[in-house]
Amino acid sequence: MDSERWSLAATIFHSDRGAEYTSEAYNKLCDRLGVVQSMGRVASALDNAATESFNSLIKVEYIHRRQSATRTEARLTIAT
Repeated sequence: MDSERWSLAATIFHSDRGAEYTSEAYNKLCDRLGVVQSMGRVASALDNAATESFNSLIKVEYIHRRQSATRTEARLTIAT
């Protein structure tokens, strides 16, 4: 990991409704870091379909096929 400092502010974390993601401690940690929690509906696997498809695209096109020197460079590559 490089020594570059970065912020999690404005990050959206989408998860299922597992106990680890719904706990008070996890909620407080997300609040402290500025992470917005997003959770799917109960018994609906389709909630994650668009997010999982997007994450797969990012991994295939930008992470596995390219190498970035810093996190900032990787973020800028993905954002442009």
